[in-house]
Amino acid sequence: MTRQPIYLGAVLALALAAAPAAADAEVTASPSSAQRGGIAITSAAASANGRTVTVGMKWDAALLAKAGKGDRFTITVKAFRFRDTSTLLTRRLSVNVASVDETVKLRLSPAQARSLRSAYRVIVTATQQYDSVNDKDTAFEISDVAVRHLRGTRNLAAGRLCRAVLRSGVNASRCDLRAVDLYKSDLRNVNLAYANLGGARLDKADLSTTDLTGTHLNGALLKGAKFAAGEQSAFTLPQDGQTAIIDAIDSAKQSVDVIIYDFGGPNLVGQAGKPGALMRAVARGVNVRVILNSGQNDGLCTGVDATAQAICAWNPKLDPLYATQASLASAAQTAGAGAGKYRVQFSSQNFQITHQKTVLIDTANSDGTARSTAQLLPTSQVLVSTGNLQAYPVDWGRRSGTVKNTTTGKYVPGVLNANYLTDPAATCPTTGCGVEWAARDFGIKVTDPALMERISSVFASDQACDGRSDTNNLLASSLADTWANGTLLTASSLYPDSTSAESIYEVASNAGQLEANPQGNARERMRYLITHATKSLLVYNEEFNDPEITGTVTVSSAGVPSVTQSGLLAQAAKRGVDVHVVMAGSVPADSFYGSNGNLAEYNDLVANGGKVTLLPADSPGSVYVHAKAIIADGIDGFMGSENFGFASINWNRELGLMLTSRQDPSKAPIPSLLSVTGIAQIISAFWIDYTNVNAVAWPAAGQVYVPPKYPPKAFPDSFPMNCLPYTNSDRYQPALPTRDASQPSGRPDAPAPPA
Repeated sequence: MTRQPIYLGAVLALALAAAPAAADAEVTASPSSAQRGGIAITSAAASANGRTVTVGMKWDAALLAKAGKGDRFTITVKAFRFRDTSTLLTRRLSVNVASVDETVKLRLSPAQARSLRSAYRVIVTATQQYDSVNDKDTAFEISDVAVRHLRGTRNLAAGRLCRAVLRSGVNASRCDLRAVDLYKSDLRNVNLAYANLGGARLDKADLSTTDLTGTHLNGALLKGAKFAAGEQSAFTLPQDGQTAIIDAIDSAKQSVDVIIYDFGGPNLVGQAGKPGALMRAVARGVNVRVILNSGQNDGLCTGVDATAQAICAWNPKLDPLYATQASLASAAQTAGAGAGKYRVQFSSQNFQITHQKTVLIDTANSDGTARSTAQLLPTSQVLVSTGNLQAYPVDWGRRSGTVKNTTTGKYVPGVLNANYLTDPAATCPTTGCGVEWAARDFGIKVTDPALMERISSVFASDQACDGRSDTNNLLASSLADTWANGTLLTASSLYPDSTSAESIYEVASNAGQLEANPQGNARERMRYLITHATKSLLVYNEEFNDPEITGTVTVSSAGVPSVTQSGLLAQAAKRGVDVHVVMAGSVPADSFYGSNGNLAEYNDLVANGGKVTLLPADSPGSVYVHAKAIIADGIDGFMGSENFGFASINWNRELGLMLTSRQDPSKAPIPSLLSVTGIAQIISAFWIDYTNVNAVAWPAAGQVYVPPKYPPKAFPDSFPMNCLPYTNSDRYQPALPTRDASQPSGRPDAPAPPA
């Protein structure tokens, strides 16, 4: 095919999200006049009440004369709230062109008119698209775009004003192209590096060889767009949860492996008669394994022997795991000889807790060992996420009532919910059980063969329970995988491996050794990303108390906070980097997890020029911020399970990924995956949450200083449930400790449940 030029006018604005319903439109032909060199918006104005937008148009006469098979003429009005994020209004009209010169009137509904009047920026975009008769692909060869502003001035920092003919080899870098309609456009080999396409329509566009290094895609429509072969697709939670996760499990042909911190729910697992994705997998012959965090908090757990484990197994936090085992057993029994194998177990004791959040599809052989790159299937993929797989807000497999423990005098959970039913009718009657993905989180669908093999190998190592001398060589990783991998007690020694009543991480005498010998690469990579940022840092996190990243704070005898060392984020802000942080929090601060104990760190960051916004999760229209992500300079980033907490980065089992939008990922300063959509989705969601009407900028009236707890300590009263190793090379042997069958109510001194 001979490539035709694509003419683009200049653009400006800010964008994201969806559109109210449109009203009708009126098109009036004006006296015809020849036009050369593309289309133009000759005038644009809104009526005083905002109900009508009038646009004067000049269409390209030469293109009109070609009579191609797929001519498309559109006019779009977009109104934006702030920072290329929330779209208040999208009104798009397909025009039936009657003349080269036309006046087009767009009628807006009352709600749309209110959005237009309140908008920070309003722009009008016109697009004339053409596809030649003999062209064999479906992308438009010519997309001639013109833009006019009704409100708001061009942000000079966002890019230069461009009028370029976009075709293969053309440099349109740093052009301000916000809100353009490039639906189904052929943009191969166009240089759009650092251009601003915030709010642009790029769905079904061919971007396979487009340079999108650092391109602003905040709120751009990218569904169905074709990217470079190495592109790793992304998903944003909660909205993409069921599609991304359930569809991936339903696509599995041979294996599904899950390693997670919190787990269980009606869509993910299900119950007899109402199977979820994992039950469906077992039923069709797919092997399923689940590893759940073994570090649990329960004061009644006093030992690792079988009796103690049977008592501790009744911790209500473990109900989802036992519910999962019961559901998978039910699916296998129903399917009979054709059922897949399954195993549900606790995680390795080499780590304080296992906080990793990963779903592996078709990366295991039939015997449970990791597939090599040569053995991977077309369906192989790994979902690496910041989010758990738990049913919110009601725990899956829940209990009811309490009973008094005669030994401790404390009230403990009573009768177990019969059969661990999910009861979807009660938990999500109107939402379709979307409660399993209720928080703000992100995920990357990994299809890179080397990375899939690595992640699957580590899963197999952790599943073996022992692994005391196997560090998996993660410190020297040349891939994008970014791990917190526990610590060694002393240099070159074995992993801690708790085998006594008290977790090794709680022993004060071990604290210095554990801090000195981390075996993961997460801290090093986070440090580099933050310290080498030159323009901006966008940060999502759930914790904010790591001494190096967020700062070490001491308290004087008078109770006044004294900053002794600013963290890396505050140092970045001080040197002029635009640092923004979004976290869950409550205002005024109380015992809410997201803000309590972090106030001194917030104060220090803000004092050095950074900005902190707290988003209360219990406000209508808000989500709980659970994500852990960093975007540096809009180009490079991190996304994973690691929080900005000392224990998370040093002591836990965690997994994250380094991401980049660079056209050549090898140019990234840290080994990174190419994920233009990953970078774009995190940035887009960030500004939506940052500008949420419920968000509160720090500092806020009513806040009370709460001294942070330094030095950081391990989880109090934690006790590891045994990671029971498989025997006879059977990696699918059932492995959960048996709950004390003589006391079905859950505790040795509790009364039996009613008949």
